[in-house]
Order: sequence, then structure tokens, then C-alpha cells
Amino acid sequence: MVNLSGSSTIHSPPAGHALIKTVVVVDAPQITGPVAQFLRQTGWAVYEASNCGQARGLIARLKPEFVITELLLPLETGFEFCAFLKKSDCRTGVMIFTEVQLEEARNMGMWAGADAFLAKPTDPNRLYHQILHAVQRVSSRLKQIEAGMGGSIRFRCKCGKSLRIESKHAGRVVICPSCQHLAKCPDSLLESGTLYRALIAEHHGLRSTHTGIACSHCHQTVDPRKCRVRDHYECLHCKTRFKLSADFCEQWLLFFGDQPTAMPVTDFNPLRYVYMHCEKCRNLLQYFRGDDSPQPCPSCGHQQSLASIRGVPISRAALASTGRFFEFRLCDGRNILFLLPSRRKWTVGSAPTCSITLPNQPLEPRHCVLKNTFEGPYIFPVDPAAQISVNGQIIAVPTLLKPGDEIQLGGVQLSLHGTPERQLRKHMSGLLNSMAEKRQLAGELEFAEPAAKILQYYWELQRLSWIEHQRTRQTTLSSESSLIQHMQPSELP
Repeated sequence: MVNLSGSSTIHSPPAGHALIKTVVVVDAPQITGPVAQFLRQTGWAVYEASNCGQARGLIARLKPEFVITELLLPLETGFEFCAFLKKSDCRTGVMIFTEVQLEEARNMGMWAGADAFLAKPTDPNRLYHQILHAVQRVSSRLKQIEAGMGGSIRFRCKCGKSLRIESKHAGRVVICPSCQHLAKCPDSLLESGTLYRALIAEHHGLRSTHTGIACSHCHQTVDPRKCRVRDHYECLHCKTRFKLSADFCEQWLLFFGDQPTAMPVTDFNPLRYVYMHCEKCRNLLQYFRGDDSPQPCPSCGHQQSLASIRGVPISRAALASTGRFFEFRLCDGRNILFLLPSRRKWTVGSAPTCSITLPNQPLEPRHCVLKNTFEGPYIFPVDPAAQISVNGQIIAVPTLLKPGDEIQLGGVQLSLHGTPERQLRKHMSGLLNSMAEKRQLAGELEFAEPAAKILQYYWELQRLSWIEHQRTRQTTLSSESSLIQHMQPSELP
């Protein structure tokens, strides 16, 4: 993700370099290694962490001036980690350095209190200068507060309590002393009713690549670099004045100034983010290791079921985004969660020899077969007497299942978790709009659930890209195979 070369070495530290002495990088080891190696060339002390728990320990001990974090982390997303850091110490600069290139992720990063957002891959020098830019803004903000220029913000919590917060906490999450819940301190931008997001044409389900400010009056999206008029910002179309802070454009550029680079998806495995507590010994374990087969607890050897995964939103999001996470709803009211293996076919029926045996259910002994392909799971009728319907349509031939499908197997209902593809392109607009409502921004705001939804959205888009990549690869291989078949023996060298 970071291309190290001799030209990337910083020879003469620019302004702002001295503001940082210690940096903590939170990401997978294959990313933190090259990033830390490059940043150490600048003279900074750089420490690496692979999860939020390790990072919290390093931060408590070292008190770093800057933290770089990925969004895709085990157990806890980078959004939650960033909100924790900013709630505990607003003096620490935080950059989100991630592969998640979504406007929704950038929005959430701002709401979590991050100081900069940079998408992977990037040039090392750009990473370095973005760090300097962000830490200079943090330092300037702190100087204004110490000089008494910061002022305060008054707002009302969801419980009705009137709160007065110093301006250094603008846009941050604080704890209401009355109800002890998290309350979002408004920012001037949020009060104006605008959003840092791309214009979303919801009625067509399309997404625009143009990112800017959505005017709350005419609903047009404008580029903030073009709507500055002397000492304020206004809409280019209806001339409505935006209530934006003086340094808004700088902040906007730190989150939306980079040009995302589309990368081909050659690997899709969100299952590595599925963690859970063992039912027997309560040890925290990674449920899948290497492949999609569940592993026993390394401490006590107990084999756990998927039904015990609760309270970890990112784990549920990772499972739902695979496109092969099923839920059986039995006649007796029980629900059974099931992840279809990627390389095996499983028989469903009431017979004890079936891979998935559902005794005492209105099913044929061998009712159907579920098999995963690169396009998604297929359902194969086995017994001619078996009744199978998908979304109300009776089927008698192998049928491709898609996320959101409802399957009826005799008297047993089966659903495939995930977001239907036709809704995926506008899946996040409702979440962002609901979060942007003033009553929610000024009230309780938990980051875990909306953060998990954003990452599930990202993974589902990745899955579609991976399917398209596999289709292209299959087409290429088929073309090469047909060329070989049409060659005559005399044409071979």
C-alpha cells in the first residue's frame, strides 16, 4: 500500500515536523511494517499495533502526538477507536489511512473526530505531508483554545439536558452528565444542515463521483473550493449562505482532496474479522482461520456454533457480506445460522445422512442441495416430490440465490443474509440522512452499528467486484481453451 523507495526519504524536515515525536500505527502487520519503516526515516519514533487493544496500551504508555489507524480492524472498527481517542484526548492527531474508499466512510470519520482521511494506496510523500498538515491544524486549534479564542457551544442532549461544551469538542462525542449517554456536540457545518458527501440520486440508485457540500435549500451539491465569497461560503446556485468554519476548506481537503484509485479485487475474505467469545471458557477467539471452516477454541477445545455470535457488529457484518450466510427458521420457532462452505456442496433434508439434518421438520429425506460457486450459492432440487420456492416462485431446476432471497423448503423457511444488489447502490443514503438529523446528532450516537453497516456495504461492493473479476477470468480461460481446441496438430510447433 505504500511504495518505499530512495526518493521517498525526507532529507530536510519541513514546518510542523517538530510537532511530532511519537507515532502509533494501527493496522495489519504487512501494512504497519512498510509505513513504520518509512516514517522512521523522518526521525520519528514509530510503534506498531495490530488491533485496538494493543494500540490503547501503547497510547496510554507513550502519549503519542499522532495516530494512524485503519478502519478494518478485528473486534472494533477504526471509527470506534477514533471516537475513543478523541473523547479521551483531543490533543492527539488522528489520521484514518484505509482501503475503504467510500464517501460514507469519510463522513463517519469526520463525525468520529478524525483529523485527516487518506485512501490506500498512496505515495509515501503524500502520506507524510498529510500527517504534517493535520498535526498543524490540531496545534493551531489548541493554541486558539488556550488563548481564549475557542469559545463554547450550547446544545441540548436527547434527554433534554442543556449542555455547554468548549469549542475544542465541536463535532465530537461527549458524555451527558444527566443521562450518562453519548451525546454528539454540534459543529457549525452540521447545524447548517449540509453533509460532507457525494450527491446521491436516490430515485435512480446511482452514485456521483462529485463530492462537495449539499445545500439544504436547493439540494444542489457544490465544490467548497469554488463557493468561498470573501469571508464566508455560499451556494453557487441559490446564494444561500453556509454556516461553515473559517478552516472548513482545509478540513474538506484533508478528507476529500485525494483521488481514490480503483484497485482490482483479487481476494475477498471478510471472515478474518469474525471474532467471538467461547461459550465455555469465555476466551476471545478468531472463529475462522485461513479457510471458512470454524475452528475450536484454542484454550479449551470447545467447538462453537454461529448462533452464539452476539454483540460484535463487525463480525455480523462480515458474515452477512459473504453472500452465503443462511438462516433456517424451523416450524418449532428455532433459528439456525449456517455459513455455506466455499468448496463443498451440502445436502439439506430430514435424513440423518444429510450434511444439514433437520429432523422432525416437514422436509423430504433428501430435499435439496446447496452448493457455492464464484457467482454465489446455487440450490439444486434432489427429490421430485420436494417443494422449493424462491421469493414465491416454485423452482425445479438449479437456481442461483442472491442476498435477500427468501426460500421455502417444504415447511421450513430459509433466508440468505445480505443486501439485495438492486438496493446496494443506495443502501447508505438512508443511514447518513438519519444520522445527520439534528435530534440524532445532538443525542445518543453509538458508532459500532453504523460503522459495521458501512463496512458491510464496502464488503458487499467488494464481493460484486470479485465476482466480476472471476467472470472475466473464466471468460479469458474459456477463450484460450477454445483456441487450443481449434488448433490443428499440424499447427503446433
